[in-house]
Amino acid sequence: MSATRLQDVRFFEGAQNVLIAHSAFHVETTQTTKATGFDVLKHIIAPSAFHNSGECSDPPRCHPRTREALLRTLMSWVRDELTHKAFIFWLNGSVGVGKSAIGRTVAEICEQERLLLATFFFGRSDSTRNNAKHFVTTLAYQIALAVPPARCGIEQAFEHDPVIYTRSLEVQIMKLVIEPLTAAARIYVPPLIVVDGLDECADRSMQCKILDIIHRTSVSLSAAGRRLIFLVGSRPEQEISLKFDSASLQGITLYYTLGDSDDSDHDIRRFLEDGFREIKKTHPLKSSLPSPWPSSNDINELVWRASGQFLYAHIVIDYTRNIRHRPIDRLAEVLALFVKQPNNPFKDLDVLYTHILSSVENVDCILEILGLHFTKFTGQGFAFGDIVHEKLGLNYEEVKWLFGDLSSVVDVVLTTPERGTYTWKLSLQHASLEEFLTNEHRSRQFFVDVEPNFVEWVSWVLCNDLVDHPQPVDDLELAFRRLKSCNSQEFHDVLRDYSLGLLLSKPSLQACAPIGDLVHSMITQIQKMVFEDAQLLYESQLRVFESQVRLSP
Repeated sequence: MSATRLQDVRFFEGAQNVLIAHSAFHVETTQTTKATGFDVLKHIIAPSAFHNSGECSDPPRCHPRTREALLRTLMSWVRDELTHKAFIFWLNGSVGVGKSAIGRTVAEICEQERLLLATFFFGRSDSTRNNAKHFVTTLAYQIALAVPPARCGIEQAFEHDPVIYTRSLEVQIMKLVIEPLTAAARIYVPPLIVVDGLDECADRSMQCKILDIIHRTSVSLSAAGRRLIFLVGSRPEQEISLKFDSASLQGITLYYTLGDSDDSDHDIRRFLEDGFREIKKTHPLKSSLPSPWPSSNDINELVWRASGQFLYAHIVIDYTRNIRHRPIDRLAEVLALFVKQPNNPFKDLDVLYTHILSSVENVDCILEILGLHFTKFTGQGFAFGDIVHEKLGLNYEEVKWLFGDLSSVVDVVLTTPERGTYTWKLSLQHASLEEFLTNEHRSRQFFVDVEPNFVEWVSWVLCNDLVDHPQPVDDLELAFRRLKSCNSQEFHDVLRDYSLGLLLSKPSLQACAPIGDLVHSMITQIQKMVFEDAQLLYESQLRVFESQVRLSP
């Protein structure tokens, strides 16, 4: 057996007479280095909040040739070409009007022009970006990439305080954004930070705090000779609106409300026309589509239902283009949704509405008021505010407060009716809200059953002889259509005791040409109703109607 005696082996320094037989030594060395502040930072950010995050396969962007005027205004503001030197541009609007699409489009344009510093897109369903925990660190990470000298200041902040990310937002923004950018003297810094979906930050008090630090950051850097501006997109929820109305933000903010102009309808029409044109070019069943398709009336109806909201139009196009179905059938289903809904193409919109309603207090009272609104109390003597006050004991201020958290989808509007006294009404921002709430399969726990309200209203109007204006007759005819499946005893008794034909004898209605047709339509609906004696009720009503027609001049 051979052996090798090692005389000077460092592995066994201090040992004597070491004998190692038939062996091989492998020496490995490991160097450890201290983690930099940037190494720590990259683990405490929300990558999905970036405008170019890969987590969203098809993020919303502005459709070509739409939003052109607004995009020009926004880019002029970013390039500092406007006379108003605002630090903040608040882009607000109700659900689905395209705020995120505009924010992302502006971010991409500015990125190409080296005008973009950072972005943060809040998202209610993402736990990393539905709160403010990673807001400042995510901005700081992007600033470190865009402005290398600022990266040094950010890393120094972490070296001085390794857990700075646990400090208050005020401390974080000062140490990770304001001070590093101020120290990067004579270095070009892109001016724009985009903050989208602020209302999707779950903590409402934190929404206001974020606006406070945005204000502080802009003003502090301006004092240091550095221009930093923020494009903020959100729904006009109560806390956010009040904050923007505060003295500290009013003078430094530009405001734009999406959906307030005819441009929105024009852009949605263009989007729909382009979308259907693409379907006619690419769908596997394109040869089965008639020409023209869709009709101009169909487009008009969809534009009206969209109510300025691109989300509705997007969902319609996505639903219609499904290659597993005939586009003509799919569009017909969408257009028939007011009366029939075999399936639900609007699941994404429903998720939004469900979330909004889940976050409000006193939702049962709110739904009751909406139910009264859906009954369409209109016409002389039917002031909606008076009806709500009589039924629920609520005045304008109380209802305004109740609907504060729903301001993105419902407005409480003061009106002056013909009799000259102020009252109020509800104004829905989006026509599909009523579709959603009155369809039990879609709204589930928020379902609004309007049938009892229709019965109560019809009974009240007819039994108290309140029809002295053409509009209530229109509303009655609508109510009869909605009540054709109603088996309410109260409604039955009204049909038995009140003769609709007598409406023709009212002097205030005789000059209105369509009144006879409307009354006849109501009587025809009775024949289709579910009451056992529906035919008898119909015949009785028809006899009175025909006698009144004979008596009419």
